Amino acid sequence: MKTSRISSILYKVIYKIKRLLWLFFHPYLWKMDAQINGIPVIQIPDKLVIGKHVSINERVFIQAKGGVSIGNNVTLSYGTTILTEGLDTMHYQVECKNQHRKHVYNSVRIGDGTWIAANVIILPGASVAKGCIVAAGSVVKGNLDKDNALYGGVPATFIRDLV
Repeated sequence: MKTSRISSILYKVIYKIKRLLWLFFHPYLWKMDAQINGIPVIQIPDKLVIGKHVSINERVFIQAKGGVSIGNNVTLSYGTTILTEGLDTMHYQVECKNQHRKHVYNSVRIGDGTWIAANVIILPGASVAKGCIVAAGSVVKGNLDKDNALYGGVPATFIRDLV
C-alpha cells in the first residue's frame, strides 16, 4: 500500500516537472494568455495563431503545417485533434505507390467563443463559426458557417441554434 502511494506521488511530481519544462520551451503561448491544462502536442507552432484567453486541454493535438487560426475565448477540450495536412487522393487508384503520394495543406479556422468538445477531429480546410459548440466525438469537415450553433455527428452537421 505504501509503495503505491509513493509511486503515485512520484508520478505527480514528474508530471508537473515535465509540464513546466513544456511550458518553458513554448513561450509563444505565454504572450497569448492561453490556459494550458496538460501537455498538448503542437507541430509547427509558427503557423499557429491563437487569440486571447484560449483554453487548451490534455491530449490536444494541433498539426499546424497548413496554418491554424484559433479565435479569442476558445476551448479545445480533451483529445481534440486539428489536422491541416492530408494526402492528395486524386490519382490514388492509379498511382498508389508511396513515392507518388503528395501531401496537401489546408488551413483551419476556429471562430471566437467556440467550444470544441472532447475527442473532436477537425480535418484540413475546415472552419467553425463564432460562438459555436461542436459535440464530443464529431468530425468537422468543410465549413460550419452558422454563428452560435450546435454542431455534431460524423461528419458534423447543424443540430440547433444556441440563441
